Amino acid sequence: MIIVTLLGGGALGLLPASAAYAATTITVCANGCDYDTVQGAINVATSGDTVSVGAGTYAEELEFTSARSGVILTGAGQDQTFIVPARSYATDNHAIAIRQANGLTIEDLTIDGAGNSALAAGENFRDGIWWEDGGDNNTIRNVTVQNIDRRGISVFPQTVEGTKISGVSIDNVTGAVTGNSNGYALMFNGSGLVEDNVFTNIKAGVGGESRAPRDQATTFNNNTISSLTGIDTSRYNIGINYWAGNVNEVQITNNKINGNVTGNSGIYLVNPGAGSSISDNSIILSGDGGIGIETGWTQSNGPLIEGNVISMSTGGLGILTTGQGASADRVKIRDNDILNTSTDGAQSFSYLSATSGREVGIIASADKDTSRTGDTTGSSFVQISGNDIGGFTNGLAFIEDSDAVKTLSATVSGNSIRATGSSAVHVTETSSGVVAVPDGHAVFSAIDLAGNYWGEATPDFDELLSGWFVHDSYFSGEPTNVVLNADTKTVTAAHPLEPLVVEVESGTEGAGVDYSPLLTGGAGTIPQTTITTSDGVTVKIPKTGITASDESWDGVIMAPTVVPKSSVTIPAESGTTVTVATAIEVGAGDIGLTFDKGVRLLLPSDSDKLVGFVRDGDFTQITTECLDDSQTTGDALAAGGDCYISVGSDMVIWTKHFTTFVAYSSDVTPDVTPDVTPDATPDATPDASPAVPVKGNASYTG
Repeated sequence: MIIVTLLGGGALGLLPASAAYAATTITVCANGCDYDTVQGAINVATSGDTVSVGAGTYAEELEFTSARSGVILTGAGQDQTFIVPARSYATDNHAIAIRQANGLTIEDLTIDGAGNSALAAGENFRDGIWWEDGGDNNTIRNVTVQNIDRRGISVFPQTVEGTKISGVSIDNVTGAVTGNSNGYALMFNGSGLVEDNVFTNIKAGVGGESRAPRDQATTFNNNTISSLTGIDTSRYNIGINYWAGNVNEVQITNNKINGNVTGNSGIYLVNPGAGSSISDNSIILSGDGGIGIETGWTQSNGPLIEGNVISMSTGGLGILTTGQGASADRVKIRDNDILNTSTDGAQSFSYLSATSGREVGIIASADKDTSRTGDTTGSSFVQISGNDIGGFTNGLAFIEDSDAVKTLSATVSGNSIRATGSSAVHVTETSSGVVAVPDGHAVFSAIDLAGNYWGEATPDFDELLSGWFVHDSYFSGEPTNVVLNADTKTVTAAHPLEPLVVEVESGTEGAGVDYSPLLTGGAGTIPQTTITTSDGVTVKIPKTGITASDESWDGVIMAPTVVPKSSVTIPAESGTTVTVATAIEVGAGDIGLTFDKGVRLLLPSDSDKLVGFVRDGDFTQITTECLDDSQTTGDALAAGGDCYISVGSDMVIWTKHFTTFVAYSSDVTPDVTPDVTPDATPDATPDASPAVPVKGNASYTG
């Protein structure tokens, strides 16, 4: 077994195969290494060997056959080692071809299709890295692929498993070769992981499929896909496009997708398997038309669409779902921010005939003709909650098929829906908050619209919607003001979108807010709540997720309560005296409460104090100073974290947990030792400065 390693000088030669089964490093460089061509080194490498390619430009087309499985190809760095075309463009000139080789690693180099100055301009590689006839468990990492005609990386066929693409930069895939899927940065068939990559100046981002069962989920995480220029067929103008065959779990998370041409779509997930989700992605599409997120789903596999930020332009659809299944398998669309940034109020582009002329935040459909997936064959169930939808001509639309079997049921609650039209719910084509679009004689199943915020005025529910919609309440967005006293000690929160402003009168014991209707198993989403006591202590909770350390928690958050200073013990450093100024208990006693977003606690007249908290008798000093007094700073805290900031004469603590908070001072203890030797020479050496509390970060886990 031979290893190729960059030695940097000396005559070319082969290392002896003295250790038959030991992994070897084989070096490649222009002069003085084991080989002066990369392919020459690959041809003698076997599983476990490393082909180490030195700095330089190599005009080659590389091939890994099954006999080269398990080989590691490593360059000197993406700015040092370059693979460029050796000949003019041809249908088979791939920079690296993988032909049934398994367990490869390719890393730390650049593939540049325009890097050979001896070739005519535009004579680029057809593909950067190309799988042909399979190859499992291969890893591509820390590689740059640029100036490619067809696809940056192509993984084929869909039976491939365990591929990992990470830390890869793909730039300028021209798509000059005709074909619907050409121009993709990455064609990713089969299963595996695509993570921490950057794809720019491409026609489309990621495409692929895996329609047969796989042992592992496919994950697309933390990729940046930008400057999408689009492919002629609008179906392929997509950031991430994956077909899962109803059997494979797919996770699409934390990606950033940006496109600016007509018809761009952000994420298109077709027939995901059980447990699939599209979450925490940022999608900005500034071209007309297109869709932020689209998914078609089938029975038992309703995906979760959660926490995404979507910005669309004229004629765009925020989220489109088309699916079928039982009520227990419903698709869940929750806590997404969906914004239309256009100002003309009219649609200029749409390729969905059933929604032609529409500009909609969320469409839920049971009609296959509205979707590119085209496979809806039964009833569709959708849960839409906690979304913020603004700027669209229509906030929501619901569509059924003329076949009575294809009906749609939806629960829509806790959303803020601010459409640009004149009414909230209507059946006509006019601008409105919610548009029902029955196809033929279809009659909707239950669509529950109770408990949403529709804007400044009461929603206009059209009589024609009788029997289709339940709409027994709405929220204006204005806070509910409550005074707690000896007669009324608690107030019950009704809905996450109904803010509460609570004032606690002097002498009121046991005051608090009951959030139990909004909780399940000690967790849920609670509304913005401001509580002010007669002592001037104020706690401001944003609309946030909350979790209790005990699932049996009764859901009551007690108002800030002054507790005896003597109940708090703060360890004093040697030579110092600690004096407690304020001790405030807030929360649920011995039950720990943690929040997804930062909570602001104001302690009046304590700006010059040190601060900390007590949990289970243990004191922790808060030593991190906040960057500023803002919700953004509070939200940026780590889970269970805290910081402090002086605001005027007051002390503000931003925190993500509740317990007992303390403001205190730590002063040098005066020396009161009597002088029993008045004639002795005074000691002119001053006392050593006493230690003070050491600063550091503090966090709390409930």
